[in-house]
This record gives sequence, C-alpha cells and structure tokens, in this order.
Amino acid sequence: MSTPEPRTTATATPCAEHDSEEFRLWSVRPRQAGVMDISFTRESAMWHAEKYPHLIPVSRMPEGQWEDARPAPTGPGEYHVEWAIEVHANGPEDAARQALAKHRDPGSIACVYDVSRHDGTSRAVQVDLNTPEEVNGPLRDRPLPVDVKQLDDSALYALMAAAEEELRRRTDAALPGAVRAAVLEHLEQAGTPVPGELTSVTFSTTHYDNGEFWNESSATANFANRTHLELDLSDDGELPGMLADHSEWSELSGGELLTVQFDPPRLYVS
Repeated sequence: MSTPEPRTTATATPCAEHDSEEFRLWSVRPRQAGVMDISFTRESAMWHAEKYPHLIPVSRMPEGQWEDARPAPTGPGEYHVEWAIEVHANGPEDAARQALAKHRDPGSIACVYDVSRHDGTSRAVQVDLNTPEEVNGPLRDRPLPVDVKQLDDSALYALMAAAEEELRRRTDAALPGAVRAAVLEHLEQAGTPVPGELTSVTFSTTHYDNGEFWNESSATANFANRTHLELDLSDDGELPGMLADHSEWSELSGGELLTVQFDPPRLYVS
C-alpha cells in the first residue's frame, strides 16, 4: 500500500479579481516547487487543484506575476488559521514559551492571522485584529481572577506588588527580542545592509518633565565586526512603551546606559 501524499499548504499574496484567461498550477511539493509550464482553463485548473491537494491554481496578472487564483474564503465552514511570530530565544522551548506569552498577552498587538478554507479550496486572506479589545474585549470589562473588594489593605498591596513584579519580569524577558526585531526592521526599511551579526544595542537616558527615560531615538547598534550604527527606533510600535516601563522600574537618575545583549539575551544597566 502506498503512503498517501501529505496535505501541504502554502501562502500566496491574495489577488484582485481580474479577467486573465491563462491559468497554471503551482506545485508546493518540496522537490517540485514552482509553477508548471502548462496552461489550463479556469475550470480545469480548479478541478486539478481540488483533486490534487499539492497543487494551487494561479493566474497571470497584468504586471506579469503569478497569483493564487482560488477564491477568498467566505461563509460558515471549517477554516485553517495560521499565526506566526519572530522571537529571539535560547532554544526551541524558549521560543515556544515566548510565542505563547505573546498570544496570551491581553495587550499584545500580535493579532494578525492568515485564514483559508480547511479543504484548500480558497486562498489565504489576512485578518488583522490588531487592537486587544477586538480579541479580548475591553480590559475594564474582563472579570478579575479574584474579588479585590474582599481583600484587606495588606493583601491588596501584596497583589499590586506581585502584579508589577510579574509585568517587569515579562517586559525584561521580551525586551531583547523586541529590540533586535526593531533594529533589523529599521535597517531593512532604510535599505541599509546588515553589517554583520548583531550582538547588542545600547540606550542612553533622556530627560522629560516626569523623569529620566531610555532614549529610543538615539540607540547604538553594535555588531560582531565592531561596526556601530546610530539608529532612531522611536517609530517601532511596541518598543518605546517597553523601554518607558523599564525606565520607571529602574528609577533612573540620568547618565545611565542600558545594554541589551542577544546571545544570550540579557539586560545590563550601568
């Protein structure tokens, strides 16, 4: 008995509706990946794709590129949902734990999903639920695990201290990955080649009316080949808030330096 061909999935950029008459089949088998050099009608391409799960129908767009020709998923039924995130970790288990923490964090904006029909008859569409309220509901409306009105003052203060300590631990654990991602994204958007292995990033302090804070707009990225780049990371979505929280917990007086190391991930304040 032959072993059945495993179901293989692939994600292509969703295409706009168009009038192209040229359809081909995109094989997603590892050894046969690519667009087949045979033209089909729309009906024939869809029939082959439904019969052979490793084939995806694609159509030629006016600009010349091939796009997934399957319809967008709609209506009730079984769906396949993919969620992915990039993390800097010490190993597979650490990476999985970081991803789990991100997914469970009610304040996380990592809420973008690729959704398609489970049977492979639709292309994948991107669903962005990037506000925590859309995923978890307003935080003020979520039930607390304990009835704080029943706690005496000492227990309430202990709960506050424990919650702040846990938030600090999570921020410290996530900060190296967030800083590394912000640096690499900044270089990519600026079209600047990465000069080598990124080893650490250093932040100095800056003064605001309510105290001293780490200055994300003047970060120094340090590379293994002794190259140093001055970067403005203030446009990164999550990083400024994480650095502000770390600043308040560190009780800065001015003149300190924060060094974020990546291998292994560590934070140093000097």
